[in-house]
Amino acid sequence: MPLLKATKFDGGADTQANKAGTEIVGDSSHASVFVNYDDNGTTTGIDPELDDILSLRIRIGDESKSTHSSYAFFGFDADADDKLDGFFVTGSGDTEIYDAGSDLNTSPNTTDISNSAHTTYVQNASNYDFALVSATNDPDWDGNNDLFSDGNPDVFISISIQVSDLDAFLATQGINYTQSSQLRFVALSATQTNTLNSDFNGIGNSGTDDWSQLFSDADIFSDPVDSTGVVDSTAPVVAITSAPFAQPANETAYPVGGSCTIGDGSVTASIGSASPGSQSVTCTASGTWIASFDVSAIADGTNVIVIDASQTDAAGNTGNATTVAASKDSSAPIVAITNAPTANDTNESSYPVGGSCTIGDGDVTVNITGATPGSQSVSCNPDGTWIASFDVSAIADGTDAINVSASQTDAASNTGSATPVTADKFDSTAPVVAITSAPTANDSNKATYPVGGTCTIGDGDVTVNITGATPGSRSVTCTASGTWTASFDVSAIDDGGNAIVIDASQTDVAGNTGNASTATASKDSSAPIVVITSAPTANDTNESSYPVGGSCTIGDGDVTVSIT
Repeated sequence: MPLLKATKFDGGADTQANKAGTEIVGDSSHASVFVNYDDNGTTTGIDPELDDILSLRIRIGDESKSTHSSYAFFGFDADADDKLDGFFVTGSGDTEIYDAGSDLNTSPNTTDISNSAHTTYVQNASNYDFALVSATNDPDWDGNNDLFSDGNPDVFISISIQVSDLDAFLATQGINYTQSSQLRFVALSATQTNTLNSDFNGIGNSGTDDWSQLFSDADIFSDPVDSTGVVDSTAPVVAITSAPFAQPANETAYPVGGSCTIGDGSVTASIGSASPGSQSVTCTASGTWIASFDVSAIADGTNVIVIDASQTDAAGNTGNATTVAASKDSSAPIVAITNAPTANDTNESSYPVGGSCTIGDGDVTVNITGATPGSQSVSCNPDGTWIASFDVSAIADGTDAINVSASQTDAASNTGSATPVTADKFDSTAPVVAITSAPTANDSNKATYPVGGTCTIGDGDVTVNITGATPGSRSVTCTASGTWTASFDVSAIDDGGNAIVIDASQTDVAGNTGNASTATASKDSSAPIVVITSAPTANDTNESSYPVGGSCTIGDGDVTVSIT
């Protein structure tokens, strides 16, 4: 029988002991452990296994001597209880079979070995070999015999065990060994026979990995081996990768699919309450599978379509996919347009539309022909409304000039469409209005303070505002000559520069509003105080330049003086 490679391998630099000959090495291209079972051609009769030979090999990466400096161990489980029943040990000139010690022997930190060997072989060419890894002995040879580049060429340590001796040993454990019995191995190394203190194949050192993990959980048991070789105990790997929403377009031929293990048989896919409920489909050469079901009878809802898939290989190992649930929705969202105002100069660059939608059924797509953008996707808000804004400046004025449509598509691809709505677009030019007259307010005009200006003929009245005046706002006619006037009582406004603030606006029938530039005027309703304090007697000396004088209000202009 050819050498059988174990699938577990060990990285470098993870031995517990800094001693040569303890570093088990391997990688995905170079096995750490090999097993060979030779039945010697006897497969029938009474106890045909008793002349069989079991051989094992381990790869060591840090051996610096011409012989093995430490010990190699192959712990074995012969009754599939995830516990080591004994050990094959090689080192110091002997190969031996040891009983497991009194500890649990189910994890690296519970591994124990008895103090004395059950069977001892003096190493010779028939049961032991120490050799540098080379092209002649490495089935994975690629020219590399120093996997982790430590300067020490890797070596193979190989041992052979008489199955009759293994049979006798297992009998002492109450285990009946036959030709079909299966063995699983955990390979390790140590510096002496009674302390398993160095390297476990397939797991890092105790400072890196958890040595309290069970061998089975850490996945460092080899595949089972019997007299026929490595026993297939690996289940196919199957997965469900495609399970879309069910909806009217696909519910009668609902597609599911996934991945599977090539060469391990058909995939059985099932959906409860579907038709059919279960079916067997091919695992293709590309490692995929697809199936189709009628799920019409399944009611709408979240995760109502429950999909399972499994694959069973020729050895009877079954792999089960993780169950996947998909939703079914055969009802289209309800969407409506409830707001599409008349477009005008004020709103045409950000024209607002809005409406209602079905909460949880995705975004709403809104379209206005000729707008920018022509279409956009907006959120359906938690309150079941949507809003969108468009630039409709390029659309010509007119009745029903703006055409609005909206739709909403849910996760199941069901689409609901709103009834289209049209809106008018009228004059988009705002009236032009200006304030041209705003005199200084004084004591004589403050009760009927006059303001005025220009306006756009035919575009409606002008609204004039003076803050603090009575009234504060009033609407006046835009005359046929394009002017307007208004009168306010500004008595309550305090005197001061720019104390009177005037605004004016004009809104046409399309809702376009023109605003005048704000004007300000001063108010001064208090007369200056002027007094004559000097008027001397006129005489021959001063009559030609008679001086008079007095006091006045600073900042209130020149004083006019007259003598009659």
